[in-house]
Amino acid sequence: MPKSATLSGERRRTEILDAALRCFDHQGITSTTIEDIRAESGASIGSIYHQFGSKDEILAHIYCEAVFKYRAGLTGALRSQENPKSGLRAAVDFHVQWIDSHRALARIMLRWDESELSAMGRAMLSEETRRFGVELGQWLKEAIGSGAIRSMTPDMYAALLIGPLLEYGRRQVHNQTTGPIDEGCRELTDGIWRALAVASAEGS
Repeated sequence: MPKSATLSGERRRTEILDAALRCFDHQGITSTTIEDIRAESGASIGSIYHQFGSKDEILAHIYCEAVFKYRAGLTGALRSQENPKSGLRAAVDFHVQWIDSHRALARIMLRWDESELSAMGRAMLSEETRRFGVELGQWLKEAIGSGAIRSMTPDMYAALLIGPLLEYGRRQVHNQTTGPIDEGCRELTDGIWRALAVASAEGS
Protein backbone atom coordinates (compact mmCIF):
# COMPACT_ATOMS: atom_id res chain seq x y z
CA MET A 1 0.00 0.00 0.00
CA PRO A 2 1.41 3.45 -0.89
CA LYS A 3 2.62 5.44 2.10
CA SER A 4 0.27 8.32 1.28
CA ALA A 5 -2.71 5.97 1.42
CA THR A 6 -1.57 4.63 4.79
CA LEU A 7 -1.17 8.15 6.18
CA SER A 8 -4.59 9.10 4.81
CA GLY A 9 -6.15 6.07 6.49
CA GLU A 10 -4.48 6.85 9.80
CA ARG A 11 -5.60 10.47 9.58
CA ARG A 12 -9.18 9.44 8.89
CA ARG A 13 -9.09 6.94 11.75
CA THR A 14 -7.87 9.65 14.14
CA GLU A 15 -10.54 12.09 12.92
CA ILE A 16 -13.26 9.51 13.54
CA LEU A 17 -11.96 8.67 17.03
CA ASP A 18 -11.62 12.36 17.95
CA ALA A 19 -15.15 13.08 16.71
CA ALA A 20 -16.54 10.07 18.58
CA LEU A 21 -14.84 11.21 21.78
CA ARG A 22 -16.48 14.63 21.47
CA CYS A 23 -19.87 13.01 20.90
CA PHE A 24 -19.47 10.57 23.78
CA ASP A 25 -18.38 13.37 26.10
CA HIS A 26 -21.15 15.82 25.14
CA GLN A 27 -24.08 13.45 24.56
CA GLY A 28 -23.18 10.37 26.57
CA ILE A 29 -22.05 7.03 25.23
CA THR A 30 -25.49 5.43 25.13
CA SER A 31 -27.13 8.37 23.35
CA THR A 32 -24.44 8.73 20.68
CA THR A 33 -25.17 7.10 17.32
CA ILE A 34 -23.00 6.28 14.34
CA GLU A 35 -24.83 9.06 12.50
CA ASP A 36 -23.77 11.52 15.20
CA ILE A 37 -20.16 10.42 14.75
CA ARG A 38 -20.48 10.69 10.96
CA ALA A 39 -21.85 14.23 11.20
CA GLU A 40 -19.17 15.32 13.71
CA SER A 41 -16.27 13.76 11.81
CA GLY A 42 -17.38 14.54 8.27
CA ALA A 43 -16.58 10.95 7.32
CA SER A 44 -18.95 8.79 5.34
CA ILE A 45 -20.78 5.90 6.98
CA GLY A 46 -18.79 3.59 4.70
CA SER A 47 -15.50 5.08 5.88
CA ILE A 48 -16.49 4.66 9.54
CA TYR A 49 -17.42 1.03 9.05
CA HIS A 50 -14.26 0.46 7.04
CA GLN A 51 -12.18 1.66 9.99
CA PHE A 52 -14.37 0.26 12.78
CA GLY A 53 -17.03 -2.41 12.83
CA SER A 54 -19.43 -0.71 15.25
CA LYS A 55 -19.89 2.02 17.83
CA ASP A 56 -18.77 -0.46 20.50
CA GLU A 57 -15.53 -0.99 18.59
CA ILE A 58 -14.95 2.77 18.38
CA LEU A 59 -15.50 3.06 22.13
CA ALA A 60 -13.15 0.14 22.77
CA HIS A 61 -10.37 1.78 20.77
CA ILE A 62 -10.83 5.15 22.52
CA TYR A 63 -10.97 3.59 25.97
CA CYS A 64 -8.15 1.12 25.49
CA GLU A 65 -5.73 3.55 23.86
CA ALA A 66 -6.34 6.03 26.70
CA VAL A 67 -5.80 3.32 29.33
CA PHE A 68 -2.61 2.14 27.61
CA LYS A 69 -1.08 5.63 27.57
CA TYR A 70 -2.26 6.54 31.06
CA ARG A 71 -1.02 3.36 32.75
CA ALA A 72 2.32 3.43 30.94
CA GLY A 73 2.83 7.03 32.06
CA LEU A 74 1.80 6.27 35.64
CA THR A 75 4.12 3.30 36.08
CA GLY A 76 6.90 5.13 34.25
CA ALA A 77 6.56 8.02 36.70
CA LEU A 78 6.59 5.68 39.71
CA ARG A 79 9.83 4.13 38.54
CA SER A 80 11.46 7.40 37.46
CA GLN A 81 12.81 8.10 40.96
CA GLU A 82 14.99 5.97 43.22
CA ASN A 83 13.23 7.12 46.39
CA PRO A 84 9.74 5.53 46.70
CA LYS A 85 8.09 8.70 48.00
CA SER A 86 9.64 10.74 45.18
CA GLY A 87 8.34 8.12 42.74
CA LEU A 88 4.89 8.40 44.27
CA ARG A 89 4.99 12.19 43.94
CA ALA A 90 6.02 11.85 40.29
CA ALA A 91 3.10 9.46 39.70
CA VAL A 92 0.61 11.78 41.41
CA ASP A 93 1.91 14.71 39.37
CA PHE A 94 1.55 12.66 36.18
CA HIS A 95 -1.97 11.55 37.13
CA VAL A 96 -3.24 15.05 37.89
CA GLN A 97 -1.57 16.65 34.86
CA TRP A 98 -2.77 13.89 32.52
CA ILE A 99 -6.36 14.32 33.63
CA ASP A 100 -6.08 18.10 33.36
CA SER A 101 -4.85 17.73 29.76
CA HIS A 102 -7.24 14.91 28.71
CA ARG A 103 -10.49 15.72 30.48
CA ALA A 104 -12.83 14.18 27.92
CA LEU A 105 -10.83 10.93 27.90
CA ALA A 106 -10.63 10.98 31.69
CA ARG A 107 -14.39 11.40 32.02
CA ILE A 108 -14.92 8.26 29.94
CA MET A 109 -12.23 6.30 31.78
CA LEU A 110 -13.60 7.24 35.19
CA ARG A 111 -17.27 6.57 34.52
CA TRP A 112 -17.09 3.57 32.17
CA ASP A 113 -16.31 0.25 33.77
CA GLU A 114 -14.08 -2.17 31.84
CA SER A 115 -16.68 -4.92 32.31
CA GLU A 116 -19.09 -2.88 30.14
CA LEU A 117 -16.76 -3.02 27.16
CA SER A 118 -17.41 -5.40 24.30
CA ALA A 119 -15.62 -8.75 24.24
CA MET A 120 -13.17 -7.24 21.77
CA GLY A 121 -12.47 -4.34 24.15
CA ARG A 122 -11.90 -6.65 27.09
CA ALA A 123 -9.54 -8.76 24.99
CA MET A 124 -7.60 -5.63 23.99
CA LEU A 125 -7.18 -4.73 27.66
CA SER A 126 -6.33 -8.15 29.06
CA GLU A 127 -2.60 -8.11 28.28
CA GLU A 128 -2.27 -4.45 29.29
CA THR A 129 -3.98 -5.16 32.61
CA ARG A 130 -1.52 -7.98 33.26
CA ARG A 131 1.43 -5.71 32.35
CA PHE A 132 0.16 -2.94 34.60
CA GLY A 133 -0.23 -5.35 37.50
CA VAL A 134 3.30 -6.67 37.03
CA GLU A 135 4.82 -3.17 36.80
CA LEU A 136 2.92 -1.87 39.81
CA GLY A 137 3.63 -5.03 41.78
CA GLN A 138 7.35 -4.75 41.07
CA TRP A 139 7.46 -1.16 42.30
CA LEU A 140 5.61 -2.12 45.47
CA LYS A 141 7.87 -5.13 46.02
CA GLU A 142 10.99 -2.95 45.76
CA ALA A 143 9.48 -0.29 48.04
CA ILE A 144 8.58 -2.95 50.62
CA GLY A 145 12.05 -4.45 50.33
CA SER A 146 13.62 -1.07 51.01
CA GLY A 147 11.64 -0.78 54.22
CA ALA A 148 9.67 2.25 53.01
CA ILE A 149 6.21 0.72 52.49
CA ARG A 150 4.28 -1.67 54.71
CA SER A 151 3.48 -5.17 53.53
CA MET A 152 -0.26 -5.50 52.88
CA THR A 153 -2.65 -7.52 50.74
CA PRO A 154 -2.99 -6.47 47.06
CA ASP A 155 -6.54 -5.23 47.56
CA MET A 156 -5.36 -2.82 50.26
CA TYR A 157 -2.67 -1.41 47.97
CA ALA A 158 -5.32 -0.86 45.29
CA ALA A 159 -7.61 0.92 47.77
CA LEU A 160 -4.90 3.08 49.34
CA LEU A 161 -2.87 3.91 46.21
CA ILE A 162 -5.22 3.83 43.22
CA GLY A 163 -8.42 4.67 45.11
CA PRO A 164 -7.43 8.24 46.12
CA LEU A 165 -6.11 8.95 42.61
CA LEU A 166 -9.42 7.91 41.05
CA GLU A 167 -11.51 9.89 43.55
CA TYR A 168 -9.44 13.04 43.10
CA GLY A 169 -9.62 12.51 39.33
CA ARG A 170 -13.43 12.32 39.43
CA ARG A 171 -13.59 15.59 41.33
CA GLN A 172 -11.05 17.16 39.00
CA VAL A 173 -12.92 16.39 35.75
CA HIS A 174 -16.12 17.84 37.23
CA ASN A 175 -14.34 21.00 38.44
CA GLN A 176 -15.01 20.13 42.09
CA THR A 177 -11.44 20.56 43.31
CA THR A 178 -10.29 23.70 45.06
CA GLY A 179 -6.88 25.26 45.29
CA PRO A 180 -3.91 25.13 42.91
CA ILE A 181 -3.00 21.86 41.20
CA ASP A 182 0.47 21.85 42.77
CA GLU A 183 -1.04 22.06 46.22
CA GLY A 184 -3.47 19.25 45.40
CA CYS A 185 -0.61 17.05 44.20
CA ARG A 186 1.36 17.66 47.35
CA GLU A 187 -1.56 16.93 49.68
CA LEU A 188 -2.57 13.85 47.71
CA THR A 189 0.98 12.50 47.77
CA ASP A 190 1.30 13.09 51.52
CA GLY A 191 -2.03 11.39 52.22
CA ILE A 192 -1.26 8.31 50.14
CA TRP A 193 2.25 8.09 51.56
CA ARG A 194 0.97 8.19 55.16
CA ALA A 195 -1.40 5.34 54.31
CA LEU A 196 1.31 3.18 52.69
CA ALA A 197 4.53 3.98 54.53
CA VAL A 198 5.99 2.28 57.58
CA ALA A 199 6.00 4.61 60.57
CA SER A 200 9.73 5.36 60.33
CA ALA A 201 9.44 6.36 56.66
CA GLU A 202 6.36 8.61 56.83
CA GLY A 203 8.32 11.81 56.89
CA SER A 204 11.03 10.81 54.40
